[in-house]
Amino acid sequence: ASLGLAVNAQNYLPLKNSFSLGGGLMWGMSEGKGDFQDVAGTPTCGLFGAEYRYYSIPNVGLGVNYNYLTGSKDNNSLKCHYIAPTLTLRGLWADYKQGFWGTVGLGYLKHKDDLRLGGDFEEGYFAASVSAGYEFAISAGVGMQIRADIIMADFKDNGYRSCCGNHNYLDHYDASLTYFSVGIALVFGM
Repeated sequence: ASLGLAVNAQNYLPLKNSFSLGGGLMWGMSEGKGDFQDVAGTPTCGLFGAEYRYYSIPNVGLGVNYNYLTGSKDNNSLKCHYIAPTLTLRGLWADYKQGFWGTVGLGYLKHKDDLRLGGDFEEGYFAASVSAGYEFAISAGVGMQIRADIIMADFKDNGYRSCCGNHNYLDHYDASLTYFSVGIALVFGM
């Protein structure tokens, strides 16, 4: 009897508890001088993330999001950790098999540049994020997301920092950090 129930289980997206794991491509959108994006020539980087959401009703969820942003080029590297509580709104249709969602978060970004010519920099910042995506059910309680994320931080002036690379001058470090990513994630839950 249980085998028959499993075969006939309806496909739907998680309606109460949702956990997602995924990743994608990331690009820096800031125009800072002397940071990783500037020194490495704005390379394509990676974003890996995990998110938990609790839906009080199927269309409104509270949760927590963690993202690891990383990039490397010519012995220069970027490593960031972002964590934030989130609020998600989503619209569902097709018997809870598909939906669009949007999420906002306010949290903390630990930013670290390791630059080949000695311009290492590490700082923690208040940060904000905005995400949007489309999700669809694969099986009961399992789905996939196609998503876009923006993480913004460092809304204050950091003063001056010595620049490295081919610049060899003292320059103003950018007063904003903005990263954009697109990717996919698997969603599990009930």
